[in-house]
Order: sequence, then structure tokens, then C-alpha cells
Amino acid sequence: MGETQIWNNQSNERSRIIQPPQRMTAIMGTQERRSTDNTVNVVVVDRSKSTKDAISNTDNRRKLDGIKEATTQFITNVPRTAYISVITFHDSAKSIWDMSPVEQNKLHIIKAIQGIPIGESTQMIVALMLAEKQLQKAPSNFFKRLYLLTDGLPNDNPTAQAEKLKAQNVQISTIGFGEGYQIDEDLLRNMASKSKTGNPLYYHFKNLANLTGFFRRESITKTF
Repeated sequence: MGETQIWNNQSNERSRIIQPPQRMTAIMGTQERRSTDNTVNVVVVDRSKSTKDAISNTDNRRKLDGIKEATTQFITNVPRTAYISVITFHDSAKSIWDMSPVEQNKLHIIKAIQGIPIGESTQMIVALMLAEKQLQKAPSNFFKRLYLLTDGLPNDNPTAQAEKLKAQNVQISTIGFGEGYQIDEDLLRNMASKSKTGNPLYYHFKNLANLTGFFRRESITKTF
């Protein structure tokens, strides 16, 4: 990386051009800012009754099984120095993995995710309130991220709680999964944080490959 080699066509000799040292510094600085090493991550999973439905007309796997696969990819690839909490919700909310560093616990976290059962209704507020409590257990100087995965309409309006979290410097990404006729996209856009370009961090994935790819990318790089 420190030098570039160029072939001289006339003399057939190599000349060497040394790159300015600040180029390396700039690139490393960007990599450091994008790194997920010092991140706090809360994954909030909808396990309401509708998640037992098929992902799409062409994929008859249950939506909850797709969510489990995608979040497993996130855990598999996230750095061990990162902090993680996993929360599920239906008519109540539960932390199936309390906030702690990933360290040597990847298999235990994945096992907890794979054991998520189907529930009943879609109460988002209690899930976000529990997320706030979990975030209080993490280092205050880490970059805080929350991922909300849902396949449908909530039975409440969690906008105020989402705004409270964003005021505490929590980056919220909202993700709708499935073919989407019952997903409240306007609500999820309003709940999501804004990128530097002003676009909401709201995503709608209609197939599992795209959802899994998203979580794989998010596990190794920050979105601004």
C-alpha cells in the first residue's frame, strides 16, 4: 500500500512512485470510523403470530425462520469486541440475550435466537422500552445501533419511544420483511434514524437473500 510500481514501456525498467504517507492515514481513518469493533447492537425481533406465514408466494419458509437466519449471520460476523442484546416481542417483550460483549459467546447467542417461538400480537413500545434499559448496560462511548425487524402492523404507536432513543444517540434501523401488504411503511420510516444524506434508515426486504446480505454488511461496517 505504501508504494505503486509502474512499468516504463521504453526502457522496460520499473520506476517506483512512493505514495504520500497521509494517503494511508486517510484510508485507515475511514476504515476505523466504519469498523464495528466498538459498537453496541440491539436486535429487536417481532415474533407475532403473522411471522409463521410464508416469506412470499415463491418461498414457503416461515418469516420467523428467515429472521432467525439473517440475525444469525449478524452474530456470526460481528466482532467479538462489540456488545449485543437480542430482544423479542409479541404481546410482551423479553431479552433473550442481555447486553454484554460478544467475546466467546457467539454459539450461545445463536442458540438463543434459534429457539425463538411464535407469539401473538405486535406490541412494539414495550420492546423499545426494554431496549432502552439494555442500552444503559453498555459503554457510553460506543456507537449505539438498534435494528427493529417486523413483518406487520403494531398494535400500538411506538414513535415517541423511538424518538426518545434517537435523542440518546441511538441509531435506529427499521426493517420490514415479507411481501409487505401489511407492513406500516410510513410508521417505520418515521421511527428510523436519518442518514447523512437525510434518508431514513428504513429497509423493506421481500426475500431472505437480501435480508441476510443486509445483516452481513451491517455486522462489519457502520452506516452513516
